[in-house]
Amino acid sequence: MQRFPMRIVVIGVLTAIAALGEGGGAKIEPIGIGNLKRYVSDLDKSFALYRDVFGLQANGEPGKFAVNPQGQKATNTPGAKYRVAFFNLPGASYRLELVEYADIAHEMKPMRRQADIGDQALDLQVRDLDGTLARAKQAGLKIVTVGGEPILRTNANNNSSSRAITFRDPDGFLVEIQQTTPLPETDVPMTANVVRANTDMTVENLDKAVAFYRDVLGLEMATPGQPQRNELTMKVIGNETATEHPSFRGSAISIGGKRTGLSLLEFTGVSHKKPDFRPQDPGSCGFSLAVKDEAVAGKVLKEAGATILTVGGEPQMNPNGGGLMYIKDLDGIIIEVSQPGPGKK
Repeated sequence: MQRFPMRIVVIGVLTAIAALGEGGGAKIEPIGIGNLKRYVSDLDKSFALYRDVFGLQANGEPGKFAVNPQGQKATNTPGAKYRVAFFNLPGASYRLELVEYADIAHEMKPMRRQADIGDQALDLQVRDLDGTLARAKQAGLKIVTVGGEPILRTNANNNSSSRAITFRDPDGFLVEIQQTTPLPETDVPMTANVVRANTDMTVENLDKAVAFYRDVLGLEMATPGQPQRNELTMKVIGNETATEHPSFRGSAISIGGKRTGLSLLEFTGVSHKKPDFRPQDPGSCGFSLAVKDEAVAGKVLKEAGATILTVGGEPQMNPNGGGLMYIKDLDGIIIEVSQPGPGKK
């Protein structure tokens, strides 16, 4: 198979995006962000970590390994079986989905920093940071925050403050734990530790990424701001070093005028890596996007020159309605694009 340099592929995609943005033709109609996907090496251990250490509410127990021929074609994982577990994420429009594959060759993705392209950082606001920190230390989690202890940040504009610390789980995923004073308004029960969740996905070029998410995927994107330089924030996420002092800027994703709790971030002034994600590889990550019409989505994505993982480059359609396909965005983040079947949301 002939291979083309990534720069040529991206230029081709951007040219197609520009053509799409000029109007006319079919458009993807997103209806929601379904799940934040983290591909893990041991589902049972990860499930216990996110439930017992971080305090997330599980949506059922971990499933058993299953074989799904349609899913194998959609993810290009021939012969594989997989199992999943779900967690509710307060304040976000999606759930956390942990996925473990078996019976297929795989490789662990290298450990990353949040500045690395494609990284996915989960930010959990909690009622009790110290209790969470104690459990995390007991579990032997890696702390990436500079100094190894929570960092205090204050905001004189609204008389608020926060203490925050970031951990890396066994598969390399980052989880920032933050306790704010005062706590945000929430309808989460007092017995729950996590009161709000947000997720940041790191991209190489924010303007190009925003164009793809807006003009191809049909998502509402906040206008990117100017780069910010915040030393304390960089120390919290472990990106502040003696030689690197990065800046960052972002764009939040909305659907139908409602926040999703998912954002894109770009870091400058810092070195970064760009791993090659695959669904079967622990440490890979992405999310699922529900759309109104899968056939239209498939057509638009092909015309835009998106990197399609699904075998044959066409959506896997269900006889009773609905379908799915897997793609990668410009930064290699895995996106499941799916149309729910009849009676499903």
